[in-house]
Amino acid sequence: MAANHRTETRYLPNSGWLLVAVAVVLLCVAQDALTIWQFPIPTDPSIVIHLTRTNCFVSCPVYNLSLYDNGTVVFEGAKNVSAIGPWRSRVDPRRVAELAGRIERGGFLDNQYEDSRQVFDVPEAVVSAKIGSRENTARHFVRPADALFTSLQDLEEDIDATADTARWIGNGLPTRVGYSAF
Repeated sequence: MAANHRTETRYLPNSGWLLVAVAVVLLCVAQDALTIWQFPIPTDPSIVIHLTRTNCFVSCPVYNLSLYDNGTVVFEGAKNVSAIGPWRSRVDPRRVAELAGRIERGGFLDNQYEDSRQVFDVPEAVVSAKIGSRENTARHFVRPADALFTSLQDLEEDIDATADTARWIGNGLPTRVGYSAF
């Protein structure tokens, strides 16, 4: 009578899925490192322009946006945007310089903007610009046909257009979630 010898193969259950998960994580980290390398934030930028849009009770896009003199754009979608999380891109640095010129000529750096009204269910916009050694910040509530802050709303639209934020805002439904180590 022949001895019945069976060899047992031991392996982790679902080890194929584990390998796929590890590969995806490594690809995300590699992509993030590549993005940070491709679109670096300057250490001492001569131009920095920020735009923040806050929440309202309906479906206003909520995000932070920064433009730098080297053309780096950093978008961080928080709510009611298609791209949630941090995203980086680049625009032509001349477009950022042109925007900075319009900000200076428009008097943004010289004027004080203060919206002291008590407003509810309306998002707030915060614009700040640093050009050379001069800087200013303005906060106001965004309301349609608000004559008090028309120039600021025009500036905000100009900043959004320069950074091309429409690609991240989309229809307001999250379709992409950013992964970033920064």
